[in-house]
Amino acid sequence: MLLPGVTTLARLVASVREAANQRLRDTLCGLLSIGQRAVLDSLLTVLPGARVSELDRLRRGPVRISGPQMKWALERAEEIADFGMGSLDVSGIPPRRLAELSRYGVDGKASLLRRHGDSRRLATLLATAVYLTSRAVDDALDLLEVLIATKLLARAERETAKQKMKTLPRVERGLARRSNRQWAHSQAIGTYGRRGWGIRPMSSPATTGAAHRLQDESATAVFVRIGATRPPGAGGSGWL
Repeated sequence: MLLPGVTTLARLVASVREAANQRLRDTLCGLLSIGQRAVLDSLLTVLPGARVSELDRLRRGPVRISGPQMKWALERAEEIADFGMGSLDVSGIPPRRLAELSRYGVDGKASLLRRHGDSRRLATLLATAVYLTSRAVDDALDLLEVLIATKLLARAERETAKQKMKTLPRVERGLARRSNRQWAHSQAIGTYGRRGWGIRPMSSPATTGAAHRLQDESATAVFVRIGATRPPGAGGSGWL
């Protein structure tokens, strides 16, 4: 049994692949009306005063995080949707084949696309327009999410931090009042002497000198921890 040569097989595979690609292009072109074909061809033109074609302008998404870029992203999505290519039924086309065709339209130059035949040019532009219809909406939503996270939420967090800083003096005043109440309570159970807090001996015989010293250290630690000033009536040398 004789098998065909390598070059013969390569030519056979190439011819079958080209036939499949041509069927795909013809199928896509059959979905377009005369007006839609004119709209797609207009994407390859360069308007007076412009430096790039309409296709180059529309396939570039937002590049900065700002309000003007958000406006441009919304206008871009609306302009691409007005082409009406997203309403065409392309469910009969394998998604992978459609993605491959649109990739060439997104990355290729408009001058090269203009040189192709009608079926290949229009099919590539149609696949590109279908892809850009969903891509433009995704770009606008992604930019909106980043704007909310970096501009609105971050600004709200900064304002909350500022409000917290403004309330710090009130917190300090509250701590000072608390320290005075602690001092008054300690005065009710002890006496303030020249060397610090002297706790009166309790009537219970179980009270020892160690318990007195513990109460004295606890009362002193209260004022040190909450940062209170000298209690009312304390002398200069009697306080700590």
